[in-house]
Amino acid sequence: MKGGTFQTFADKSYQALTEEHLIKHLKGEQVVGLYPLLPDNKSWFIAADFDEADWIEECRTFIKICEKMISQPTLSAHVPAKAAMFGYFLKNPMKHSEAEK
Repeated sequence: MKGGTFQTFADKSYQALTEEHLIKHLKGEQVVGLYPLLPDNKSWFIAADFDEADWIEECRTFIKICEKMISQPTLSAHVPAKAAMFGYFLKNPMKHSEAEK
């Protein structure tokens, strides 16, 4: 099951987040993407997940970029699942289109 960006993910639908959605997501049965946007299409928070074969190297690269450009992200690694999730709050809100780059 592949995700994508807000713009490129073809199988997206807009729904309220429920406990059932979270359970399916944690089981790998459903992709869940949350976009906490302000009215001007900016956000104070960014999250990124890595779950491909080279996820560890992608994480290292992501951390280096964050340290230079934004701040130190919070890491949640899921080693048995071979995946990692980063989340961090920004010092200033960023446009959604910039955050996806």
